Amino acid sequence: LYEETPSSNLHRLMELIGIENNLTSSMVEKMKLSASGARSVKAQEVFIHGKKGYYRLIKYTTGRTASGNYDFMIANYGYSWTLDILTAQEELKRLQYSDKHGGVDLDMVPEEGRNDVIEFVKIHSKTSITLQEKEDQTKYFRSISERSLAYLCPKVNNQ
Repeated sequence: LYEETPSSNLHRLMELIGIENNLTSSMVEKMKLSASGARSVKAQEVFIHGKKGYYRLIKYTTGRTASGNYDFMIANYGYSWTLDILTAQEELKRLQYSDKHGGVDLDMVPEEGRNDVIEFVKIHSKTSITLQEKEDQTKYFRSISERSLAYLCPKVNNQ
């Protein structure tokens, strides 16, 4: 939380936060534009599918104070993953000898999480996914991220 930040420093602060968090220049520009009104609450999300993928939810709020300065708060929450997926030939060979499903060793996954892990690996092992699969994955990550942000940063959700 940055309180009573002079407008002359606010854009520079947003640029530095953008650099520290690897935000795109368009994301930083959106943050800067959000400070043009009296009060703004915004969210941006990024989802990259694949064996090396990530999801990130960024929520921020800006508000002009009575003094003409700004309060600014940002929360950045996300996940990244790198899957070590077997080739089709390796998977076929492994399936002949053990209880494997979708490249996941079921003995290594707690029973209550098996279906989620198997589905996750199946989706992100694909070269491409359908629009519906992308929507489903984004909703899944958004839901988890929203709950985590509500717990970790309640002020962002109560603004």
